[in-house]
Amino acid sequence: MEPAANCPGALTSLGSTVMTAKNEYFYTPPACSEMLKDLSYGDTRTTRICDYSGDDPDATTVWLLGDSHAQQWQGVVFDIARERGWRVTTSYLGGCPPADVGFRGFRGEWAADLVERCRTWSKDVAERIAEEAPDLVITAMASRQQLLDDGSGRGHDQQFIDGLHRYWDTWTTSGTRVLALADPPYNAEVREADCLTLHSDDPLACARPRAEAQPPDPVAKAAEA
Repeated sequence: MEPAANCPGALTSLGSTVMTAKNEYFYTPPACSEMLKDLSYGDTRTTRICDYSGDDPDATTVWLLGDSHAQQWQGVVFDIARERGWRVTTSYLGGCPPADVGFRGFRGEWAADLVERCRTWSKDVAERIAEEAPDLVITAMASRQQLLDDGSGRGHDQQFIDGLHRYWDTWTTSGTRVLALADPPYNAEVREADCLTLHSDDPLACARPRAEAQPPDPVAKAAEA
């Protein structure tokens, strides 16, 4: 996709990917524990440990944290963990940002009990990370689509940036590094979700202006700041 790669015909046609049993590794590898009972909320469990360290007490400790937009990266994180002997803790709650923000919902207003569950998990997991002081936190979230209102009257992005900084600063004070992953471009928000499948011979039929498909990301803005 990068122009400097000089790949011929990068956008002329698409192959098809079939998900089979060999992809199961990327969902829950054998190195991963059952879901932990703590950081659970009713029937919703959020957290597990995936240990590639061989029980090395000095292994690098990593958290992969966020909503499904963090979970989408776990396959490559597990590959790196396997190569480097990391101990990885994953913690996900769908649609919920790990940030000190006035969360109201994802893609629309949520019911009060779901808002409370999100805010509680976000606070609990932030405190757990501060206590454990892992070597690295990798975090990602659908920040552009989450509704916030902290009562300050400030804009969405500024609320998000400040709320992320409050968590990140707490972790970095303990010596933890934070790697914030920006969101990929929109798909269903700006075209038919199946556009590329329907136009596999002409992917550019699904093209949208960059400003529309990749609007500013509060997570990236917070990292830049």
